[in-house]
Amino acid sequence: MKHLRIAGKRVQTMELYLYLLSAVVTGMAFVVAVYVRQALTPFLFSAGYAPTIADGVLMIAGAMTPKMLMRVYDQKTAASRAMHLQLHVTAATLFFFGMIFLFYFQPGTRIPISIVLIFIAIDLIAAVILMPAHYFLSRAAAHGRTIAVMADDATFESLAHHRLAQTTHQATFTRLTREELPARLTDAEGEGAKAPFEQLVLDRASSAHVPDWTLLLAARDAGVVIQTPEAFLESEFGEALTDESAAYGIIMASSSNWNQLRIAVKRLFDWFVASALLLATLPLALLTGLAIWLEDRGPVFFEQLRVGMNGRAFRILKFRSMVIDAEKLGASSTEIGDPRVTVVGRFIRRTRLDEIPQLINVLKGEMSMVGPRPQTPQNVIAWSQGTPLYQLRHLVKPGVTGWAQVRFAYVATPEDARIKLAYDLYYVKNYSLILDMLVLLMTPRIILAGLGGR
Repeated sequence: MKHLRIAGKRVQTMELYLYLLSAVVTGMAFVVAVYVRQALTPFLFSAGYAPTIADGVLMIAGAMTPKMLMRVYDQKTAASRAMHLQLHVTAATLFFFGMIFLFYFQPGTRIPISIVLIFIAIDLIAAVILMPAHYFLSRAAAHGRTIAVMADDATFESLAHHRLAQTTHQATFTRLTREELPARLTDAEGEGAKAPFEQLVLDRASSAHVPDWTLLLAARDAGVVIQTPEAFLESEFGEALTDESAAYGIIMASSSNWNQLRIAVKRLFDWFVASALLLATLPLALLTGLAIWLEDRGPVFFEQLRVGMNGRAFRILKFRSMVIDAEKLGASSTEIGDPRVTVVGRFIRRTRLDEIPQLINVLKGEMSMVGPRPQTPQNVIAWSQGTPLYQLRHLVKPGVTGWAQVRFAYVATPEDARIKLAYDLYYVKNYSLILDMLVLLMTPRIILAGLGGR
């Protein structure tokens, strides 16, 4: 697979071609948006608009920048068409707020907001139309990718037989011995040399057996991506390691990610989103509360003790979905088909309407919009015994939704809990505002599909 380096980053040529095609389509979308607005001017707008080349360049650059930053044409997004579309929607959202920011600080900006909205709509429609082509080309580029692994037996087996390794990435994993590595790296030396594999996963113990570090540099220049098992797991599958060897890296990364500025920005973002959602869902909340009360004349809300940031306990607020005094009946709250769940409760759990009151927890600062889901003290104790790193989930505020919720279904087994922990730790280690926005935009699909709720 061919690659280029742009600004020090390795980019597949297929990905670059798709960006160029997208830029052309984006330019066409701007032209169409101008014509559409001109056609609607006599009916909807008081003044016409005469575009300039500078306007077109600004719109194309503004729309393409978030797409390139988010790598919307990276081959790994081809594994899911829904993910590909969600990335485009996230990029369009960032572009829209960027233009609003520009209009606010530059009131004399010539581009009407109507042009921006029409342009975004047309650009998203074009992305949907071109999605089959992107999917086909990216999957074709990914097919046959070879990943060489030099690590212990357990690490190789965990990567090569990962549940996503073949179903979404269609890669071939090959094991390298200490004796083979120098010769295979030497193959990548020289002008125009072609590496025998696209990626090299090298654990720290094995890296000590590389006789000359310049061999690794030559392989890198030949287009080989060289990663540790931890980095490979994160970049390929969006997961973090869950064994104790990963604890130091997660703690150090979270310390740098969660500085005071980022905490303040996230708090402001949470407050804005929670307030907007509370207002938007107020009619639904009133109807839900009425339905709960009419079913058994019991309380509308339900409070339960949960573990929050730094292990501090707080009371989570939900719409009641079980019979009155359900906890006295002793059944597991995670049991599929739990008989304690009411008729209304089954519906509001499946649609996540029961979680609307948690927005109040967000406004109070006890929760965030995005983060690991808060668990009961009993569950935390039980799961921490088998997985020591479980406590690292509490380095951040719990969330109404989270990376684990949009990537994996409901926890039913200890292995499910471990997988969800891997996603939670990835979020703790790799938090960004863009990741929060992506999770929020992915959440409606999970709700509509009925995943993750009981």
